[in-house]
Amino acid sequence: MVSKIRPPRRGLNGADVDFHTTWGILETAFREIHTKNASALSFEELYRNAYKIVLKKKGEELYNRVAHFEEQWLGTNVRSGIVKTLSAPLMLTDGAGRTLATTNERREAGEKFLKSLKQAWEDHQVCMGMLTDVLMYMDRVYCTDHHQPSIFAKSMGLFRDQILRTPVRQGAPTLLEILTRIILDQIQMDRDGESIDQFLIKSNVYMLEGLYQSNQEVEDAKLYLKPFEREFLRQSAEFYRDEGERLLKESDAGTYCRHTKRRIDEENDRCRSTLSESTTPKIQAVVEDELIRNKMKGLIEMESGVAFMVDNDKLHELSLVFDLEARVDPRKPELTKAMQKIIAEMGTNINNAAIAFSEAAPQADLAPAEEQPEEGKSKGAPAKAINQQTVAALKWVEEILTLKDR
Repeated sequence: MVSKIRPPRRGLNGADVDFHTTWGILETAFREIHTKNASALSFEELYRNAYKIVLKKKGEELYNRVAHFEEQWLGTNVRSGIVKTLSAPLMLTDGAGRTLATTNERREAGEKFLKSLKQAWEDHQVCMGMLTDVLMYMDRVYCTDHHQPSIFAKSMGLFRDQILRTPVRQGAPTLLEILTRIILDQIQMDRDGESIDQFLIKSNVYMLEGLYQSNQEVEDAKLYLKPFEREFLRQSAEFYRDEGERLLKESDAGTYCRHTKRRIDEENDRCRSTLSESTTPKIQAVVEDELIRNKMKGLIEMESGVAFMVDNDKLHELSLVFDLEARVDPRKPELTKAMQKIIAEMGTNINNAAIAFSEAAPQADLAPAEEQPEEGKSKGAPAKAINQQTVAALKWVEEILTLKDR
């Protein structure tokens, strides 16, 4: 469409342009665009009308009129339709702020709201794409010369302020707060094994990634990063902290390791399919902190922990512990310390057994002195003691070498 619109070449000194009449034509056309009746419009003619206004040095007034039109349209027509989708399951809570609805009620009501907001955002982008074509000359001349955001950027900020940041009613949360709560609730359903519409959530995440905290459009100040992602990571840390404590009490160490690995993989997949891949390293760090770094000592010391794994040759489960701690610290300090202690105890047990064997066995073999033959009194006992010590020494060497191999 942009390629078909060309600046007029003759007869346009701006002297014969009436602003109010021309603006009336543009406003009517903009209304048709927003109500999806743009098929009969001549965008070439609309562009020429906007061009005339800017040429007459009325660019500022045109810019403000368009911004006011969008503000009124979003605040009156679009926002009211979205608010109507906020049914009781989304709004009714107990004194602690917990919803009173069932999982199915919350899912259905949440999806209805998400679909409405997704459609409003997509419609707004399409409409503003058309308006940007019509107002291209205003963007190039007035906005550039006066350091104003383009009309498209301005309209995105109006969507943020009129739709997302305005409270539903006095004393009620904003639509952005409700959106955040709904997405986080759906994610929790997903963690609990419930089915959710990942694409629908992803579409709303795209919207948050396309909007900024201010009109300056700073990359690290997107709505996704500041309000949403920050709350997502906070609630995730709380969830995994509680889950880790519960698993340490209720499961065995091997199950804990497998569950932790599965949770890390799930969060990676969730960032790809439902949220944003930029969140992947951040949520990984949360899961690793809460399920590994802060729980490793307790995991190792469980009744079914590392000592049990070593005693029963549970090498696969031991490798899971190794891999998990290696994720948070390549030195693996907790596992290393535990293994050093276990191996030292094994060596000590071999030493003690060898000493006990060499000391106790000869005495058991010796008869009382008065029962020994005269010729055996001087040679028999020392010989047996030496033989027994040799056996003990050989046994010690064999067990030490076996331990080393193990």
